[in-house]
Amino acid sequence: MNKLFLLCQQTQLLTKFSLLTLGTKELNELSRKICKEDDEIAFSKLFNYLYDRLYVFANKFVQDKESSEDIVADVFTKFWIGRKNTEIRNILNYLYTSVYNASVSHLNNLTLHGRQVYLQDIEIELEEYTFNPEVEMISNEEVTKINKAVAELPNQCRMILFLVRENNMKYKEVAQVLGISQKTVENQINIALKKIAAYLQIETDPIKQKALFVFMLA
Repeated sequence: MNKLFLLCQQTQLLTKFSLLTLGTKELNELSRKICKEDDEIAFSKLFNYLYDRLYVFANKFVQDKESSEDIVADVFTKFWIGRKNTEIRNILNYLYTSVYNASVSHLNNLTLHGRQVYLQDIEIELEEYTFNPEVEMISNEEVTKINKAVAELPNQCRMILFLVRENNMKYKEVAQVLGISQKTVENQINIALKKIAAYLQIETDPIKQKALFVFMLA
């Protein structure tokens, strides 16, 4: 396994430049090659493409660099070891769900060792939104207000926005990762958009609301 992670490090730079964007189809094809063909190059590509995203995701909960790194590495290790015995239809869902479950388990272990940690109390921070010139209806001033509004959202709303906006996940995928219904995801997105619209005072402006929807979720 150490040899495999060394291969991942050796191909990291190449991967970042050759696989700038991968869709679900391409990621699932890498997964198929790993599981069916023991393809180490495919594993290194998948590892390097998703590692940083999964680390950020884990650290939203764990809030500890070393522990988050260990969680992600352990998830990839278990994936490789069990590749022949696991049927994976969507590798993105599988890895995010695994990292989420491992993060929750880590927090539970901290509680058992005397440190009280409650998942609902973990602060989930989104990266600040930047001005997108393609959405002309949203001004720089409103982008600043959006960031403030997002910071005041309930944690579940922010986590769902994080997965949808920053990881390009579909509602169904988010539901599977977080273990909630797709309807709950949709409701939380609607709640988030309504709260942000209220913060911007654009509840009665359908054109502005549409621009906000595109800006937040496109």
